[in-house]
Amino acid sequence: MATLEKRALEQALTILKGLDARFWVELPTGEVYGERPTGEGERKRKPRTWPLGAMSAHFRPFLDPLTPGGKVDIPCREFGQAMQNSVTGWASKTWGSGTYLTQYDRETNTLSIMRTA
Repeated sequence: MATLEKRALEQALTILKGLDARFWVELPTGEVYGERPTGEGERKRKPRTWPLGAMSAHFRPFLDPLTPGGKVDIPCREFGQAMQNSVTGWASKTWGSGTYLTQYDRETNTLSIMRTA
């Protein structure tokens, strides 16, 4: 690295350190300055409310035998209205979009689904 480039790098590093900025610089020569960010680029997810597959395991026995023209009421238990999101996603993927109707009843905490096609 030329003297001018070294001076420019030192000046940039001095400014960044003076600002208490987080930085990481890796030169083509392999020299590293600063701290490598941890967790950068990782998708942050909120913790699951229920274990993976718990909701599907609850509603699938109700929906698997459902034929076109059939209707079933699914008790939502602790899942509440979140059950509707999972059921509609599963139904769209399995039966196709527009082939069912759903309605959530807050009073009875049940989800009614009717397969139309």
